[in-house]
Amino acid sequence: MMESRLLSVEGLRVAIDGGGRTIHAVDGIDFEIGRRVSMGLVGESGCGKSLTALSILRLLPKPAVRIDAGRIVFEGVDLAALPEGELRAYRGKRIAMIFQEPMTSLNPVYSCGEQIAESLRLHEGLSRREAAERSVDLLDRVRIADPSRRAKEYPHQLSGGMRQRVMIAIAISCSPRLLIADEPTTALDVTVQAEILELLESLRESMAMSLLHISHDLAVLARSAQQIMVMYAGKIVESARAERLFEAPAHPYTLGLLACRPELGSKRLRLPVIGGRVPDPGDRLPGCAFADRCPFVQERCRVEEPPLRMLADEHVVQCFEAERVLAAERWPVDV
Repeated sequence: MMESRLLSVEGLRVAIDGGGRTIHAVDGIDFEIGRRVSMGLVGESGCGKSLTALSILRLLPKPAVRIDAGRIVFEGVDLAALPEGELRAYRGKRIAMIFQEPMTSLNPVYSCGEQIAESLRLHEGLSRREAAERSVDLLDRVRIADPSRRAKEYPHQLSGGMRQRVMIAIAISCSPRLLIADEPTTALDVTVQAEILELLESLRESMAMSLLHISHDLAVLARSAQQIMVMYAGKIVESARAERLFEAPAHPYTLGLLACRPELGSKRLRLPVIGGRVPDPGDRLPGCAFADRCPFVQERCRVEEPPLRMLADEHVVQCFEAERVLAAERWPVDV
């Protein structure tokens, strides 16, 4: 197991200082990513998904946001303890990241080819000519038509889907071992979404790299993720192989997310909803953070935080009532 482990996150806590108080937006999470696998991380906005991704590369906006505790062990090296200068050997080369909105990540005054070439010159030591030639090859690899012409164009001249492909080209330029994709298809239409997801999976397999795909949409992760982690209020509340998670969700929040998906051929006029709202991380009460929204809640859930426990091979859940959730099979409250 140790040889197959690429990344191990242990007890990660991310603190945000502001307004005279400190809150933990990521609150003691643990997970592992193996080699050559696709891992999904799902949860609603504000649950801590993006902060988790930024923590791995230590790109948190300082000084307001910081890693408060935990280890981030990548190929045996704790990135959380590395001096800033030594992180450059990992960022962009061994671990790369694709962001949600490429227009805020790409530089509008440089051509797409120049931006890919910059990474190659920095990490691979290529000459300007070599990097320019390699940039065209990378644009072709991410399936951009007429790559020589597109390399000379600027981000504003490309469609949203093409800009995202340029971001992918930059990310894979140095053959990373881990690619983090943070909501890479959210701003794209459904057809382009499918193309980007298929491209990422094809690249993952051909380059023998691992993928951490972050999304708020379980349907998106169903297409690519082999393992899925469900995050709620700064904690990973369930993790399982993708097929098991969809067939046998054991946390009420996961069950609710699955119930909210539209189903082809369904006669239901309105989809179920998860009532209430995510608790303010600065006003967390004792017990389970999902208790006020949970139809399975018991008194102990409000006073005692449930521990993570193993239900089956690679299936862990943070819930006292997991067996009831499994038996229910569907979200019990119709609205």
